[in-house]
Amino acid sequence: MLMKIAVVTEWLDTWRGGAETSTRLFLQHLMESGAELHVYTRSAAEESPSPTPTPSAKPKPSEVASSASTSTLASTSRPDTIDGLVIHTVSAEGMSRTGKTAAFARAVESQLQSGGFDIVHAITPCRNANIYQPRGGTVAESVERNIALRESGSAQSLKRYANRFNFKQQYMLQLEREIFSADSPTTVVAISDYVVRQLKNHYALPDARICKIYNGVNGDDTPADVRAENRQAIRAEFGVGDDELLVLSVAHNFRLKGVHRWMEALGLLVGRDTGKVRALVVGRGDAATLARMAGNLRIAKALTFVGASDRVRAFYHAADVMVHPTYYDPCSRVVLEAMVSGLPVITTKWDGSAEMIRDGESGFVLDNPANAEGMAGCVEKLRDKELRQRMGKEAATIAEQVSMARHAGEMMKLYERIAGGEGATR
Repeated sequence: MLMKIAVVTEWLDTWRGGAETSTRLFLQHLMESGAELHVYTRSAAEESPSPTPTPSAKPKPSEVASSASTSTLASTSRPDTIDGLVIHTVSAEGMSRTGKTAAFARAVESQLQSGGFDIVHAITPCRNANIYQPRGGTVAESVERNIALRESGSAQSLKRYANRFNFKQQYMLQLEREIFSADSPTTVVAISDYVVRQLKNHYALPDARICKIYNGVNGDDTPADVRAENRQAIRAEFGVGDDELLVLSVAHNFRLKGVHRWMEALGLLVGRDTGKVRALVVGRGDAATLARMAGNLRIAKALTFVGASDRVRAFYHAADVMVHPTYYDPCSRVVLEAMVSGLPVITTKWDGSAEMIRDGESGFVLDNPANAEGMAGCVEKLRDKELRQRMGKEAATIAEQVSMARHAGEMMKLYERIAGGEGATR
C-alpha cells in the first residue's frame, strides 16, 4: 500500500544544526520507500536539493541532502515538488519568535485536517500528529542541561529565574506537556536511551507510547586514497605536522558542546609539553570570546577555529581523535559520523551517542564535561598510535547499527503499524 505521509518540521535549513541535517538526510532515505511524502515547514523550497559536491569525494544522493545549501524564509500559496518530495512552505506571521512559532503550529494543524494523510510525523511539536519525534530531545531536559552550564549555584538560580521570562521556552514547554499528557494518543519516537529516560523522568511517559528508533547517519565508504588525500590536504592547509596529534571538535553551539572545557584540557596538555597536540574546531560559535580565553590559557598556537565548513568528512579523515565534551546532546550526529569514519571519540554521558561507545575500547565517556583532567588523560592515552588505530577500527564497526537507511526503515515499519491500528513497540 502506497502511504501518504506528512512530516512537520519548522526548519529544514541544515546550517541551523544537527537536528535539521538529520531531518534532511532522513527524508532522502524515506523517499526511497516510494511513499507520497509531504513536508510542512517554514523553510522555502530550494531550486535544487543538491549542493555542489566537494572535490575530494563524490557524495551519494543520500549524502547530498545532509549538506544542502541554506534556504531562505518565504511564503508560498502552493506546494513545490522537488524530486518527488512535496514541500509546503507555511507562512508564520508574528511580532516575535514565539508568535511566529505558534502561528506555524496553528497553520499546520489547520492544513493537516484536510490532507488525508495516513500518518502525520511531527519533528516540531504538533498536537494532531500520530507520531512525535523530538530530535532535539525534550525541552525540559534541554532547559536543565543549559542551566548546568553555569559555574555556580547562584548563577544557576539566576538562570532558572530568567527562564520564566523566556516566552518561547515557556510556550514550547506547555506544548510539550500537552503532547506528552495522558490524554494524548501520540506515539513518541526516542532517538536514544537517553531520550527514553528524559520522557520517563520528566513526563512519566509509559512504555506503550514510546518507540526507540536510534539515530542514523550515512556511512563512510571513502576510498583509502581519497582519505589519504584529505588527511594531507587538511593538515597542510592548517600547518599540522605528520608527527602532531590532531584533535577535532565539530559544534555549532560552542559552550553547550563544551568547547571551552576542551580548551581547559588542551591547556593542561600544552603546559605539560609531553608531545605536540593541535586542535581544530569546526562550526559556528563565539570564536572571538574563546580566542581571548585561548590567549589566557596560552594555547593560541595550538588551537584554530575553522568556522563552518562543508568538508566535515575530510576533517574526520585528517584528525586522529574527536573530542565532544557536550553538556547536552540527545544523540550527537557528529560523534556517530566520526566513529563511522574510524575515529576514537571522547564524549560525555550527557550525549545519547555515548551509548554506542564501549568505554576504553572504541572511545571514552566522561561523567562530567568540566573534568578537564580526565579529558586530558584520555587524549594522553591516545597518543599511542597502535591504541588509537585499534580503537578507531572498533569505533567504525557501529556503521550498520547507526545507518540512516536502517533508521528510515524502522520508521516506515512504525508507520505501517500505526496506520494498521497497532501501537508503538519498543
